[in-house]
Formats: sequence, structure tokens, C-alpha cells
Amino acid sequence: MSVQIIVLTSGEKVIGNIEKIEDGINNTMLVKKPLAIKEMVTEHGLSYILLPFLPIKSDSIVVRTDNVAILPVDADPRIADQYQAQTSSLVLPTGNKIEKPTLVK
Repeated sequence: MSVQIIVLTSGEKVIGNIEKIEDGINNTMLVKKPLAIKEMVTEHGLSYILLPFLPIKSDSIVVRTDNVAILPVDADPRIADQYQAQTSSLVLPTGNKIEKPTLVK
């Protein structure tokens, strides 16, 4: 399952693992671990911040396709990596250097 982005008709950008649900009645999408993409202009140019989309108890939301302006597209690898880092409990290596683990008390 790839990390994808949708843009809602309200203009909000949502990133997550997206599955289309076709039940014959409502065309909906299941977005697992949704995060909102916010844009910031910095001295280095345009930056993106991933924030919780909604303060929800579960880890997924259902979105009607009527409310989607741009259908799912694959996320840029840099944003996808940032998303994986924020939603995964795994620690991913960031370089080729192996450091000695430290004991946290």
C-alpha cells in the first residue's frame, strides 16, 4: 500500500494509506492514519508540515468521493518518508553511519 495524497473540496490536503470502497451505494475512500499537509514559506522556500487531520480515536476515516477535488496521487518520496516516520513505530536509518546505541533510563 503506497502513501497517497487527496485534496478535499474544502482545499485541505490529506495524506495517508488510501483504499477506495465501492459498495454500490456510496463511493467512499478509507484513509488510514490521515494527516493534514500544511504549507509554510520559510527563508529556504516552501516547506511542508504533517499534522493530525482530526483528533480521532480510531486510526482511519471514511471520505465520500463527492468531497474529493483531486483523486489519490502518489506522494513525493520526501513527504512519504516524513509520513512513514510520523506514523510508524519503527526507527528508520537516516544515513550510512552506524552509531552505538545508548541506554535510556
